[in-house]
Amino acid sequence: MFEAVDEAVIVVDDSGTVAEVNSQLYRLIGAEAADTRSQDFITGHLVPWLQAIVAQDPRDEPKTNYYTNLGNIQGHEVPVKLNARRLASPGQEGIQWMFIITNESWRARARREREHLRSQAVMAELRALRAQINPHFFFNTLNTIAHLAETNPGAAVDTVEQLAELFRYALTATRREMVPFAHELQHIQRFLDIERRRYGDSLRVAFDVDDGIASYPIPPMLLQPLVENAVRYGGDDAAEIHIRITARQVSDGMVVEVADRGSTEVDPESLFNKPGIGIRNVNQRFSVIYGRSLEFARNEPQGIIVRMHIPGQLS
Repeated sequence: MFEAVDEAVIVVDDSGTVAEVNSQLYRLIGAEAADTRSQDFITGHLVPWLQAIVAQDPRDEPKTNYYTNLGNIQGHEVPVKLNARRLASPGQEGIQWMFIITNESWRARARREREHLRSQAVMAELRALRAQINPHFFFNTLNTIAHLAETNPGAAVDTVEQLAELFRYALTATRREMVPFAHELQHIQRFLDIERRRYGDSLRVAFDVDDGIASYPIPPMLLQPLVENAVRYGGDDAAEIHIRITARQVSDGMVVEVADRGSTEVDPESLFNKPGIGIRNVNQRFSVIYGRSLEFARNEPQGIIVRMHIPGQLS
């Protein structure tokens, strides 16, 4: 939320003549009164600065919530929000602009910019995941559907419907910051149902989820890349894929683990630098949202455990 301190108003015509100001303007520019010094500052500095901002758009469109810094009389930078609109002047020549300049605290500015950057980063990571990971899975699924169309048409139809639901969730989830854990888990189950069409009985998945955490908020599309990675690389020497997904409620949030029984030679610490994009993208998103990284450990007797500690409270 924008924390206003002063809301200054100034009306200027196209010749640079000041038609009207309010008392808050003097306070905003650091002047004690409407004296010669403040008037000179307004006409010599403030008005040209405002005109330059308006001139950035030659269409005379209003400026709405334009965030910038205003240098005041003392030479200090003041964070401000600027709104400007052209005034109708019936029977008068020229153009008048009304500027509303609202200042905010540096703390409020920093918080707003931090929230904006976080939102941008999360959306960018979500788009990256959708663009980079889903096509790989998508094309594999198309091959599965093509095979089923010849051998089991009913299963092919079911797979198409599951794929549609999967992508519907992926598309709608990118417009939400959080979803209930139950929704994310249902999405993972759909994903695994499709993968079972490819791998058959060689893909075995176990879920161990605490009761009462269905409504726990979690960033959408956070688990699929981890599960997809486990399916792709978690096969043992007998080409069987064993995956275990656990979710535990803890005092300060929830801990989710995705474990496989894959290679004994993979160094958990090296996964952060692995060329693959799935784990790296999830780790980047996780770091942006929660300020912490994913955790990796060796599974017993073999394989990898990916652990994420999600802070918060049940909604």
